[in-house]
Amino acid sequence: TRALMMNPEILLFDEPTSALDPEMVDEVFDSIEMLSKSGMTIVIVSHEMRFIQRLNPKIIFINKGKVEKIGTYEECKKDKENESLSAFLKKIDNKNIILSNIALRSNVF
Repeated sequence: TRALMMNPEILLFDEPTSALDPEMVDEVFDSIEMLSKSGMTIVIVSHEMRFIQRLNPKIIFINKGKVEKIGTYEECKKDKENESLSAFLKKIDNKNIILSNIALRSNVF
């Protein structure tokens, strides 16, 4: 809440749900979703794909330090030309393995 007191233009969340118990994770989800719907630009670094899918933000897929794809989760899933992205999403979808990704929720894109 302290970060919101300054009325920032952009709010950065770095692993906002790490080390939280399941009940607290949902509270964090709800709070970030509320901020997102209010129009605030939010940048989220998360390992929590369930969260990313729920917000349906733009995802920035970074491989070896280079941006390879920017799009929604569904747009990323449809991209069959990017082998790294396809392999990443297949691991998540098929094995429910939570891997790193960066999601951007912004009014800029």
